[in-house]
Amino acid sequence: MPTGCGGPNHLILENQTVNDTQEFVGCLTLTAGNGFVVEANGDVTFRAGEKVVLQDGFSVAAGGRFKIEIDSTLSE
Repeated sequence: MPTGCGGPNHLILENQTVNDTQEFVGCLTLTAGNGFVVEANGDVTFRAGEKVVLQDGFSVAAGGRFKIEIDSTLSE
């Protein structure tokens, strides 16, 4: 189990609309889908220690910003 990450090991994001700047962290994995939407004025970063999975139902509107970062230090 990772130590020092500060977030859950496996973060699952669903049924959420983001229209501001937000960062989501999963120490090992992050999965998003089923109604997770980044709106046109949203700016979202997903950080995970091992992998990010985007499932059906995940979307980014035109003008929205979305970034994925894999940071192996999160899973240590």
